[in-house]
Amino acid sequence: MRKGFLITGIILLVIGLISIAYPIAIGTSGSIPALPDQAAPIPPIVGSGAYTVKWSGGTADTHVVLYQCVTSACASIGPILANASGASGSFTVTLTAGDSYGLFEYGTPISVSATATDMGITLLVLIGIILVVVGLVLALFAFVGRGRRAGRAAVAEEPVTPAESPPPTADQPDQGTIQAAIPAAAQPTAGVRANLKCAHCGAWNEPWLTNCRKCQRTLTSTSQ
Repeated sequence: MRKGFLITGIILLVIGLISIAYPIAIGTSGSIPALPDQAAPIPPIVGSGAYTVKWSGGTADTHVVLYQCVTSACASIGPILANASGASGSFTVTLTAGDSYGLFEYGTPISVSATATDMGITLLVLIGIILVVVGLVLALFAFVGRGRRAGRAAVAEEPVTPAESPPPTADQPDQGTIQAAIPAAAQPTAGVRANLKCAHCGAWNEPWLTNCRKCQRTLTSTSQ
C-alpha cells in the first residue's frame, strides 16, 4: 500500500511540474488570426503576469496588436497594450487577472504563426501547483511509513538478553546458604506449619505442642 502511495505521488509530482513548466518555459504554439477574427490571450487567475508573444512568417507590413477588451466578449477594442510590426518579432505585456484581452494581426492576409509564453498563474499552472503539493504529500507519507516499519522490524529482531542475578555479596549470603543453615526439622514444607524451638533449652517441637518435650516448659514464649 505504501509503495502505491509512493508511485502515485511521483506520477502526480511529474505531471504537476510539467503543467507548471510547459506554459512558462515552452509556451503555447498557435497562430495570430487576421481581422476580423481575434485570438484571446489567457490572463492569470491571480494577480498579474508577463505575457510574451513571438511570431514569424509574416511580411514587412505585418502588424501584431494586443489590446484590452471593453467587455468580456471583446466586442470592442479598448486600450492598446502592444502594437509591433515586422515579418517576425516579439513583445511582452502585463496581463491582469479579471480582465479580457484580444490579439490579432493586420497587413498579412493569412494568419501568422506565433508562440505565447505566459508567466502568470493561469488555470494550468494552478492545477500543476496542486498536483505537486499532493504528490509531495503522498511521497512523504510513503517514506515515513517505510521508516516506521523498518524501526519496528529492527526492534522485533533484536534479541532479548535475560537479566542475570547479581552474585551474593559478603554481607548478603544467597538463599541456598541460608536454607542449608536451618536444621531439617525447622524447615517448613508447603502447606505445613514450621516446628517450634524452645526458648529455654533450644529443643525443636512439633507445631501443635504447647509444652516442650524436653524441659516441659510452655512454648507460648518461644521463638525461632
